Amino acid sequence: MFALVDCQIADFRLMALWRDLRKHLDLLPAKCTQLTLRLDREGRRHVVAESAGEPWLGAADLRAALPDGQQVVCWWQPAEGAARVVAGPATGFPATAFEPVNPEMAMLARRWAVQQLGDVRARTVWDLYGGIGDTAALLAERGAQVVSVDADEKAIEWARKRGLGGEVRLIAGKAEDLLASLPRPDAAIVNPPRAGLHWDVTLRFTGDPVGRLVYLSRDPATLARDVSRLSVNYHVAAVRAFDLFPQTAHVETAVLLEAA
Repeated sequence: MFALVDCQIADFRLMALWRDLRKHLDLLPAKCTQLTLRLDREGRRHVVAESAGEPWLGAADLRAALPDGQQVVCWWQPAEGAARVVAGPATGFPATAFEPVNPEMAMLARRWAVQQLGDVRARTVWDLYGGIGDTAALLAERGAQVVSVDADEKAIEWARKRGLGGEVRLIAGKAEDLLASLPRPDAAIVNPPRAGLHWDVTLRFTGDPVGRLVYLSRDPATLARDVSRLSVNYHVAAVRAFDLFPQTAHVETAVLLEAA
């Protein structure tokens, strides 16, 4: 633990928010266990405070005390339950949806993943753990019939508002719970959290292989585990690493798996 003053790889707008917020820490929840600052695609800044016990009652006061506070949205994340907006507009970007630290490099990784599938025109492609629809949008541009699944309802709601175009079906729910209801895919892209693929998802891909499967991973350990499990019916055709985390040991790894 240390007192963070500045971070050279964070967006300057978030660091400005952090410097202003440090002057008003007393307005955070009394039992705050985690604080997250996020910048959305519309330029708004978000403060997500996680705590147990009483809701965050000082959020409106914090927003009023911050310079340019009208561009700040405050979220309260209870220890048990879903995050909600407690100060500021509640209709904008879902700050709790996963976003990569380095969005530009992440888009390069997604484009590479989509390119590896080849010609997907009129073909059904699964986009599992699809978030707010960035990969789905790229697949739709190439003429695919996309089925995009994510467990975060707010992320799916935002994706629907984007108007992705093409044939894109967006479904909120855990991938492992929805497999039986999804149309059979010709290809798939998976971008799971660091914990990797749920065992039921792995079984689905090994039990009924797709021609091409691209796995985007932020954790080499779970990637190695899942690729080993998938090797029953797939072989690794290509691997590419993307430096999403400058000045750290972490990389995003994209692996193209082809049915053996």
